[in-house]
Amino acid sequence: MAIGGMAVKCLLVCFFHAKVQLITETQVASYRRADTVQLLILETDPFRQDDIYMDYLKAGFQVGNGRNRIRALLSDDREKAILEQQDAVIAEAVELHESIADLARNGRHEQARAVFMDRVANLHETGHATFERLRNLQTQAAEEAIGAANAEYQTTLRNSIIAILISLLMPTLGRATY
Repeated sequence: MAIGGMAVKCLLVCFFHAKVQLITETQVASYRRADTVQLLILETDPFRQDDIYMDYLKAGFQVGNGRNRIRALLSDDREKAILEQQDAVIAEAVELHESIADLARNGRHEQARAVFMDRVANLHETGHATFERLRNLQTQAAEEAIGAANAEYQTTLRNSIIAILISLLMPTLGRATY
């Protein structure tokens, strides 16, 4: 039973690792999305802006897809609460990103820059902090599972050694009584 429990704990650690990897990949896509918003503000060539805009759309899809995959894996109420906070941040950021993209693509770079500086820069930091909190929860859960697996391993090892010693001593003790 203990070995089976240890195997389950090892599988849990792998599951937590997969969640951390997915959270990190989604955060990286979020960084790319933020970068493309800034590049749209800076770029004045309309053809280059079109290329950047395509990257912007692609990064947005990757963030949405990653968040949907993360949502499907969440089971803890703390994780769900963090994702709900992130939902609000993302909804506001998407609306502002669209506004900035429209302004920049229409040559209104100073207005786009003002929206970014006044409203979006801090919002990005808040959003990235939610990814970090999700990742920290996964790391903490994995460390707890590893600790439990190690404790179970030690118990199993100790019980095995005791059983081996008893099986070795039983024949000797049985002869001594005759």
